[in-house]
Amino acid sequence: MTRLGFVEGYLSCHETWSRNEGGVFSKTPEEYQTAITEWYQLDEHTGDINAEREREKIAHVLFKFRDGAQ
Repeated sequence: MTRLGFVEGYLSCHETWSRNEGGVFSKTPEEYQTAITEWYQLDEHTGDINAEREREKIAHVLFKFRDGAQ
């Protein structure tokens, strides 16, 4: 639940305060949470994560999934 709350809050602030500068996010927070979890290759049961990706900031990963991102 904590991860979902982070994504919800980030998306709300991004829309409200930065007026979507840098990208628009049209999916649900749950969809972005799933995409981020998959990108990090997080194993929910063991807590294992891809060591090469774990230092990447969550906000930077989220922007990989904005509308129109390559």
